[in-house]
Amino acid sequence: MKYCVLIFIIALFANTLIVHAQCSNDSLMAIKGKWVKNTGSNSNKAKSPETIKRMDQMLQLLQSAYIPKGTEGKYWYNEQTDRSLRKNIPLTYDLTADFMEYYCNSFQKNNNLKLGNETGDWFFIWANTFGRFAMEDMDFMIENKQVYQLTPQLGELNGFPLFAGADGNELQGSNQFSRTILISRQGQLPYTTVTRKQYLLAFLKYREDSYQKDIAYAQSQHNSISFWETAYQKDIQPAKEYLANQPEQELAKPALLKPGNHKNDFKNFENEDKGRMLIVVNESYFNSKPAAYVPQFVAVYWKWGGSTPGRNCGTMIEKNFDFKALQQMLDK
Repeated sequence: MKYCVLIFIIALFANTLIVHAQCSNDSLMAIKGKWVKNTGSNSNKAKSPETIKRMDQMLQLLQSAYIPKGTEGKYWYNEQTDRSLRKNIPLTYDLTADFMEYYCNSFQKNNNLKLGNETGDWFFIWANTFGRFAMEDMDFMIENKQVYQLTPQLGELNGFPLFAGADGNELQGSNQFSRTILISRQGQLPYTTVTRKQYLLAFLKYREDSYQKDIAYAQSQHNSISFWETAYQKDIQPAKEYLANQPEQELAKPALLKPGNHKNDFKNFENEDKGRMLIVVNESYFNSKPAAYVPQFVAVYWKWGGSTPGRNCGTMIEKNFDFKALQQMLDK
């Protein structure tokens, strides 16, 4: 009986080795994948023929840049009216693609190459909205304008500024990678940077308003206001000192801060390689004459994981995607 068990264990181990030998990175990359349209229900599913026409063109650019290898591409179109940056541009839409990866299934004897579910490999194009190119800074406002945060710029790609994506950071050991590009009219941007002075004045105003509410509540409860006074003075001191001691040329520089919400706390500004630049919408960029579905700018975002198919996906998109063709679609 013992010998039978031993023989069974040896056979199982040998079979596992055979399966692994049959499945490798080479065999994964030898799989020629395909593109599949996601037909599932979606309340934001694009319905306008004009937006669908433009997203079809965007999809063609993606499919020309990346032929699925070891993956299958699933794509769909979204159309929304509640994420626009301006009132006279009510329509935003996006192309979304998810790349499902094949993997080696060591527990199955035959056909051990299996297609997984959702992975970390994605691609997006947003029209008339920032998408994940610039993250909303929650409810913090500057001069009655919503504030957004930019990730650090990494350099250029085909003549366009290339920024780190908000998902993952390989410099910190993450196995998730992402990049983003904003494509606008030549020499124009749909956003302007927030200066250090603008940020500090807005921060102090917000803290003053919050402080007044705090002491009003404390007084209504017949409580001491000394705690709120001490906390308030401590919070605003760094901002007041910076405004008082820095020359105007320093205050005119872009405000770069740590990721997060910047309404409650300020210690100092960050360097360009680490900080998130604060921006607001540039109202003068937009043209109110074109129809709402016409793209006036687009944001491109792609991310990938550390697997061989995932890295190939990210590399091919970065190497082959025709970003200039997207720019030629603007205002048309």
